[in-house]
Amino acid sequence: MKKLEKARLEKNHLQSDLFIGQIDHMAEVIDRLRLQIKEQQMAIIAKDQHINNLNKAIVNLNKAIVAKDQHIANLERFIRNLTMEIVEIKKYSVFYNLLLRFQKELLTWFGKSRK
Repeated sequence: MKKLEKARLEKNHLQSDLFIGQIDHMAEVIDRLRLQIKEQQMAIIAKDQHINNLNKAIVNLNKAIVAKDQHIANLERFIRNLTMEIVEIKKYSVFYNLLLRFQKELLTWFGKSRK
């Protein structure tokens, strides 16, 4: 009986050692998983920050695009005004030249020379 009891105790001891080994292994696995979770959370936080930075950059780019569009509209308006001014100057220039010729013809016709 003692041998049987001794064998049973040894078997229980081995099972206890095996069980403790499994618990140690599970604790290591849990620690590794916790570390992975922490690393993933840090990566998620970093990516969120990167996304926020990109969103801020997009907002700034949109503002720059609006400002550029406004600048282009101002330049187009300036060019239109300048073109109209040039057309007016050409009209007056042609009219002025016609008047000078007409004056010259009148002076010649009346026998007076222009000084």
